[in-house]
Amino acid sequence: MAPVRKNMIQHFTHPSHPLTYIARNTQFLCDGCKILGNGNRYRCSTCDFDLHEYCGTCPTYLSSFMHPIHQLTLAVRRPQGARHNERVCDVCGTHVNGLFYRCNLCDFDVHPLCTQMPQYTCHPLHPNHVLRLQPQPGTLSSGRCMVCNTTCNFWGYRCVVCEYFGIHLQCVSAPVASGYAHYGSGSSSVSGLGRVLYSAYQNLSSNQGGGFGGNGGATYGDNVADIIAYFATSWLNG
Repeated sequence: MAPVRKNMIQHFTHPSHPLTYIARNTQFLCDGCKILGNGNRYRCSTCDFDLHEYCGTCPTYLSSFMHPIHQLTLAVRRPQGARHNERVCDVCGTHVNGLFYRCNLCDFDVHPLCTQMPQYTCHPLHPNHVLRLQPQPGTLSSGRCMVCNTTCNFWGYRCVVCEYFGIHLQCVSAPVASGYAHYGSGSSSVSGLGRVLYSAYQNLSSNQGGGFGGNGGATYGDNVADIIAYFATSWLNG
């Protein structure tokens, strides 16, 4: 049974006021993990402070298939002026700027939202086999993402049977037209949500310089919150 949602919470990142759960269909910047979100959230209207629903309720300690050898601990990045070095999420490859999970023993960092990616999924370009989330799908024999045709330095989905089929994490939710993946296509045979997500990717890419790509992420960005929303609402779980 799914846990009952709390309508009001106290959170250590905003101790001065309680946060109230609100349902909205608008974009926001999470003041916890500093990643864009879209939709429902925990909010302090007095202070214009927002948290993703998961960032507001995620546990202090977490066990995850992404780092099974050690438990991960919730932490908060120091303000930029007080940092000694920069950190990136080991799963999605974008900067860690707020709330994140960390293994101090292994120097493993991951956004809270990234820990919610499913370990296994399916995709219309490869319907006969299950795909598994794992590091560096660019090490496939083809060395290319089957959606965007670029290499990858971080995590992605890879076929558990075939050696050639892999997809970047952010490309899983891209539109698929006429049985082929192509970001420039104007239509989608899978879901109009893909076009919405691509717009979000372009927006984040221009703001953050993107991630994932072997070319420094100059082409595609990633909005982790929208990717998770895709898994929650698309045909994958339909």
